[in-house]
Amino acid sequence: MKILTGLLLGLVAITSNASDVAMPRVYFAASGPAEYTYGPRCGNGIEATDSSYFRITAPPEWQYTGGGGGSGADYLLFNIGKQRVQVDVYANAQEFKIERDFEDHGPTGISADLGGTTVPIHKVALKGRTGHGILGFRWLEHSAPRQDYEGTVLITSRKSDALSPEQAAQVLGTVRAERCAVVREMLIPYVDRKLHLPTFVGGDPLGKNRPEEEPPLFTPPTSPLLLWTEAQIAYLLPLDEKRSACVAPLVRADAESNRMLHLQVLAPTGTHKKVLAEYVAQCDE
Repeated sequence: MKILTGLLLGLVAITSNASDVAMPRVYFAASGPAEYTYGPRCGNGIEATDSSYFRITAPPEWQYTGGGGGSGADYLLFNIGKQRVQVDVYANAQEFKIERDFEDHGPTGISADLGGTTVPIHKVALKGRTGHGILGFRWLEHSAPRQDYEGTVLITSRKSDALSPEQAAQVLGTVRAERCAVVREMLIPYVDRKLHLPTFVGGDPLGKNRPEEEPPLFTPPTSPLLLWTEAQIAYLLPLDEKRSACVAPLVRADAESNRMLHLQVLAPTGTHKKVLAEYVAQCDE
C-alpha cells in the first residue's frame, strides 16, 4: 500500500519548547463533499479512487474512467471528448525520484493558485505524453531530521493540444490533501514512539481546534484509542465537532474489546464506514 511509503519516512515529535508551532504541519487540506472531485477512499462525498493522499477536482466534462496506485505515483484517467488525459500524483520527493521518464521543459509563465499559494505551471513530458504540472510543492512539514513531503502532480496526454497551460492551472489549483488520509498517516508511531496529531495550517477543514495536549507514548498492545484523550480522539475523527465529541467516548469505551477499532473509525474505508455510522447513529438518536 502507498501508505507504507509515508510510514517509512516517519514523523517527528512535538518539541518541548512552547514557542514552537506544533508539528507535523499540513498545508492545502480539505474534507467533505465536492462535485466532480476524486480522491482517497476514506474521503466522504467525493469519488473514491486509489489516490493515497490527494483529491483533485476536474471539470464536469471530464469523464473519469479509472486509475490506480502503487509504489510510485497514483494516477487518474479521464476522457475529454475523444482525448485521454492522465493525472499522475506523487506524494513526496522519494516517490517522484524513482520516475525515470520525466522531462521538465520549464515554467510556462502561468501559475496555479494552490490554496492561496502561487505555484508555477511547468511544461512537462512523461512516458511519451506531454502536458503540464506543478512540481515539488510542500504539503506536509516536519521538524529536522525528518524531511518534508513535497508533492508533484502532472496532467499529460498523447495529444499535445489536449490542455492549455491555463486549463491545467485551473485543475491543478484544486489539488488538496484529504484530511482523513493525513489522519491515517498518524496512526502508526514513529521514531519517538508517540502518536501525533497534525496541525492544519490555515484552519482545520472540519473547523476543529487542535487539542493542546501532549501526544501519548505508544505502548503496544494497548489500543491508541485508550492512549489518546477524548479530546484528541474527537479531533482525529472525520466528523463535525458536535458528533465527534459524542462519538469519542463511545469508541474509547469499546477499544478494549476491539484493538483495531481506531483503524475502523478514524480513517474508515469500505465497510468500516458502516462501523463509524453506527456510532454516529447512537449520537443522533
